[in-house]
Formats: sequence, C-alpha cells, structure tokens
Amino acid sequence: MDLREIQALHAQYTAQPVIIDIASHTAAMPALPAPDAGPSARVRVLHLAGGCARQASLPSSRLP
Repeated sequence: MDLREIQALHAQYTAQPVIIDIASHTAAMPALPAPDAGPSARVRVLHLAGGCARQASLPSSRLP
C-alpha cells in the first residue's frame, strides 16, 4: 500500500461522521430488576465484624 492509497482511504473514512446515539441505545435496553430488599450492606458488615470479634475473644480451647 503506497501513500496515495492511504490518503484515499483516509479521505474516504474521515468524511463520514460517526454519531453515537446513547439515548436510543439506552431506551432499547431492557430495565434491570431492582435488587432484593434485604439487610443493608452496613448491617451485614457489622454482623460479620461482630462475629469475627466474638471468635477472636474466645480462648483457643473454646473455638469450634
């Protein structure tokens, strides 16, 4: 491929604008379901942290 062929291809493809229509793409996408209502992330973290702290405070002879 020589320089003239590269210039011709460049002129051919740069003359055509590319438009991305985000609004129509997102409108065509199905809606995702809402997550299940459960305990909040903070409650789960506090529960897990409390369980770890409780196990760490037990003597090694009482660990499961």
